[in-house]
Amino acid sequence: MRSTRRRTWALLAASAVAVALAAPIGISVVGRMGAGASAPAGPTPDPSGADCRTTVQGSQVVAYCHNPYPSTDRVQLHTECGRWWDIDADGIPVDVAPGQTVRLDDRCWKEVASAWVTHRRIQVPPSDQIRSARQLSAWLAASAAAVSASPARIASTSRP
Repeated sequence: MRSTRRRTWALLAASAVAVALAAPIGISVVGRMGAGASAPAGPTPDPSGADCRTTVQGSQVVAYCHNPYPSTDRVQLHTECGRWWDIDADGIPVDVAPGQTVRLDDRCWKEVASAWVTHRRIQVPPSDQIRSARQLSAWLAASAAAVSASPARIASTSRP
């Protein structure tokens, strides 16, 4: 009688282990089967955003940003210095017009820990609100606030 009980418990334990091992495989197979029937895709956003290349040489950071898209992009260089006493910096935001390339630079006293560029898409006013060049320049000045509205501006954010 004991051998029958042992075989029964061994068979139950083996089947429980098999189920525990097979359950994740079954779940992944079911998940893959449902992946083919996806929801209809929403409208794709317009491509935007300048392509930036950042280089660090010693304590100097230089980023070149080129905007190949038809919308204006606002870029800003952020520099994190390696030493605790060296001040981290956020450069001034610069508008990159379509087809334009700008140069952003900064430095630390010693080494640079990291540097990155952030992007923000600039919204263009609806055409029914802008009827003249004067209205357009006023709208740009109001939206840019502290940033110059000149698209040919090259920013330099160096510290003394």
